[in-house]
Amino acid sequence: MKLERGKLRRQGVLLYLAAFSMIVVLIIAIMGGYLYRFYHRTIYENFVESNETDLGAIESRHENDMEIISNVVSQINLSADCTEFMLDKQPLKSTKLEEQLYQYTSVSQFFGQVLYFYHGDKYLYNSKTSITLDNFVQMGLVLEEISEQAFHDLLCAEDYKLKVLPEQKASGYVKVRYMNDTDKLTVYLKTVMPKKNAVMVFLVPEKYYDELLGSDESEDGRNHYILYDGQIVSKREKAALESDSVLTELTNLYAKQTEKLNDGNQKEMAISESMTIDGVSMLVSMKTGVSGLVYVSMQPMSVFAGQIRSGMWGIVFLLLLCSIPAAFGILLLYRKIAGRIRRINIMLKKDDRPYDLENIETGIESLVKNNETLAKSNETLARTNETHIPLKKNRFIGNLVRGVYRNEDEIRMDAAEAQIQIPESVSVFVIMVGDLGGDRGQSNEEKAEKEMLELIRQYSKIDGYRIKLISKTRNVFVIFASDRDQAEKMLVNFFKIGQVSCEEFVMAVSDYHEDLMEVPQAYLEADTAFDTRFIVDNSNMIRYQQASKVEHIEILPESFLRRLKNAIRACNCDEADEVIDEICSKLKSSNHSLLSFRVLYNDILHILITEWNDTHVDFSNIYNVFLLSQCLTVQQFSDILHEVCHSLIEARQTSNDDKSDEPDMASKAVAYMKENYSSPDLTMAALAEMLSISPVTMSVEFKNRMGVNPSDYLGIIRMEKAKELLKTTSLKVKDVSAAVGYEDEHVFMRRFKKYVGKTPGQYRDEHTKQN
Repeated sequence: MKLERGKLRRQGVLLYLAAFSMIVVLIIAIMGGYLYRFYHRTIYENFVESNETDLGAIESRHENDMEIISNVVSQINLSADCTEFMLDKQPLKSTKLEEQLYQYTSVSQFFGQVLYFYHGDKYLYNSKTSITLDNFVQMGLVLEEISEQAFHDLLCAEDYKLKVLPEQKASGYVKVRYMNDTDKLTVYLKTVMPKKNAVMVFLVPEKYYDELLGSDESEDGRNHYILYDGQIVSKREKAALESDSVLTELTNLYAKQTEKLNDGNQKEMAISESMTIDGVSMLVSMKTGVSGLVYVSMQPMSVFAGQIRSGMWGIVFLLLLCSIPAAFGILLLYRKIAGRIRRINIMLKKDDRPYDLENIETGIESLVKNNETLAKSNETLARTNETHIPLKKNRFIGNLVRGVYRNEDEIRMDAAEAQIQIPESVSVFVIMVGDLGGDRGQSNEEKAEKEMLELIRQYSKIDGYRIKLISKTRNVFVIFASDRDQAEKMLVNFFKIGQVSCEEFVMAVSDYHEDLMEVPQAYLEADTAFDTRFIVDNSNMIRYQQASKVEHIEILPESFLRRLKNAIRACNCDEADEVIDEICSKLKSSNHSLLSFRVLYNDILHILITEWNDTHVDFSNIYNVFLLSQCLTVQQFSDILHEVCHSLIEARQTSNDDKSDEPDMASKAVAYMKENYSSPDLTMAALAEMLSISPVTMSVEFKNRMGVNPSDYLGIIRMEKAKELLKTTSLKVKDVSAAVGYEDEHVFMRRFKKYVGKTPGQYRDEHTKQN
């Protein structure tokens, strides 16, 4: 019997160790599987990111070049005096046109030649000479994949759509003379707006796309494509694929990308997907540019598989490193357990009993007591955390009503931290209750609040919380619901609790909103409805739809906001004050209701603060929903708007002073325009010549530095000077026009009205009456 008992004990120890070893092996296997999945996901994400980065670089450069040709077309449009002519009648103008085309060709790294064709004439021009249209399509530039008549029709078309002729072999004396170093050309045709009576032709050589997309012999292993209007414009393939198969698959992927852009409202978003094309598994990344061109980068999935294989040895080595100490630990555990079993056997031999059950039972009782103590400690810790939850909820609701969140993701993240459940499909509304308690005491008010919060928790599809407005003796509840029927039932019971608990209970409810960012607007609706409690029946809940008439909120004319923005850009406090006074005058005369007045106030401040959000001006004490709810008069609105505009102007002046010592091109251009604005010969071409750069380069750098085109900036200077002359002198409109650089007074009057919103005569009469 003793031998059998010892054998069983030894077998028990071995079984225990075997089970423990299997658990360790299982843990290592799970860890290995997790490492493999993590490594696989990481490598794949890096693989996709690498492909999208490569695609982004191609798209960025090519779209920049497409924007340059758009700027070139715009510059040609501004030079109508030397572009819209007939060579037979005005031969001298051809020289100016050729000089202008030479400027574009000489600085371009994109197109090798640019040609201009005015539909009223029969000649095309490049930077050197002219050629008749028929001669051009027959012998000048002969394309392999397009007929002479089709090419002729494209040149004479009068629509604004960009036309692209895919990369193809070209011949003809224009190509031989000016672009003899390339066999293939890609042709872009862009109509000159707004008259659509001319077209510019840009010839892009093969070597540009070799550099951009990589030649067929490049070592990066990627295929690159550029598509437009259902056809491949240019391609560079490391792995040769059937063009029809590629085009079919890319068309389907483009449809998916278009659907995602429409659903997500995200511009220029890249999409990546693994697909099999012509029997080859490829990772395809696609991105649509602003110009409408579609960019595609493909990389074989075999590259990804190779990266996975090369990393598998690292995972195997890591698992071996983990297995060795695990095996060593099991061995030590076996020796330790075996020693304890031997000691237990020695103790059992004292009274010949196989097990000491009393000692085991005592040990278990001790463990149970320890667990109970630990459970009590955890319960105490949970109660401590629960005391902080109401504070988090209160802070979250306050921030939400104030409108401090920038997007819906931030709202949902803070709501989860405060243990408030916001459904995916949400209808949010605001309840405002007042006169809680009355003469019945503070305890009755607290009881009503607790019952209201408990009522919210009773509904499975509703959640929310409240904040107290001490200054207004009101409570504001923000409710999130996924079922409006439940919400309506809750509102009825909500009102009943208030009536039972309070002597004079008033409850106002906003409209339903499906956008979490509209909670501040819902607060304003509830506050507006609450303010009508003395003139409507408040024996039932006051709904915003019933308490305020539905009205169309008139938006201020665009000219007001444009003038206000221009005044801030020019750091002109007097002009800003003048525009604000005109806005307030219009608000007074339009008889807005309190709600529409507050909404207009909110929209104007939001537009200004959004545009200049980089000025580091703190608007928290000016632009928040609680201050807005206390804004009751146009004068209060005027004071706040003056404060905002002056703060923006001071911030911009400080920023300009910090940058005043920077000797950049834009500063030189601004100084030159301010000195020579009265000269009608001051054109963008003349300004670029003075700065010794091309007009296109000047336009791009000036806009990057100042935020507006140089021609628009010159227009602002001239309009501001014209306003000053109209107010301070008795010059005729024709003389004012000439004084600010306009030879044609009709052009001046049209641009002045677009800028100010009034004709020069109306503007002068108005200021004469005010003086």
